Amino acid sequence: MSSHQHIQIEKIIELSDEYRSFVLDRHFDTLPGQFCMVWIPGFDEKPFSFSDSNELTVKKVGPFTEELFNISKKNHLQIRGPYGSSFPNNTRTVVGGGCGIAPLKFVVNKYLEIKNIILGGKNKSDLLFLDFFENEIGSELTTFTEDGSHGLKGIVTDIDYFGKPNYAVCGPEKMIQAVGNKINLPNKTFVSLERYMKCAVGLCGACSMSGYRVCVDGPVLRYDLIKDSSHFGKLHRVKSGELKSLDYLCD
Repeated sequence: MSSHQHIQIEKIIELSDEYRSFVLDRHFDTLPGQFCMVWIPGFDEKPFSFSDSNELTVKKVGPFTEELFNISKKNHLQIRGPYGSSFPNNTRTVVGGGCGIAPLKFVVNKYLEIKNIILGGKNKSDLLFLDFFENEIGSELTTFTEDGSHGLKGIVTDIDYFGKPNYAVCGPEKMIQAVGNKINLPNKTFVSLERYMKCAVGLCGACSMSGYRVCVDGPVLRYDLIKDSSHFGKLHRVKSGELKSLDYLCD
């Protein structure tokens, strides 16, 4: 297990009341889809995907992320990683919802042949990095909001998907499941999964999901490998190790 690095925060970007990006003073040797562990001494440690090689984007959803937003005033983070698998460099279409849009920013920034960008959220403020995606010349951008505040009113499954694989999909798991099934190219669709993680190096089994250790086998997995698993879209292992319905929220 790698040791923590003391990383300075170069800039904090407040994307909305809920979302904040931490721009770090160094670039990590990482690929789109990989993650790192952020440690708050005496509090806890949590995984976060990179939204660029020197950027983490966080949604405030509970005690840890609230503490993270407060501790950021000290202008440094304790980080170990990067860890896990990445989206393939021949990705051509990205589909994201809510906080799942953040790692797709890294995909689009790193892999220059992206043809289609499809984003969805409850409202415009959920469409993270909208200015960035709107300025991606050569990529066709389609946005959905449930309240109609930006783009098309609806959700990302309201269109037909065809051609231009491979697909990179990231967002709430039930959204990933619905999109993956609609694309119907399971061996050309790659999805990013979120599970509770402790060690991040495949030893403890806290993030196990139907035989996969999400920290090392994922978080990016090909859709055909997990689409019919007993946990995907249904169950989520919480801090105690107990399996809960995916609707059970924990931080």
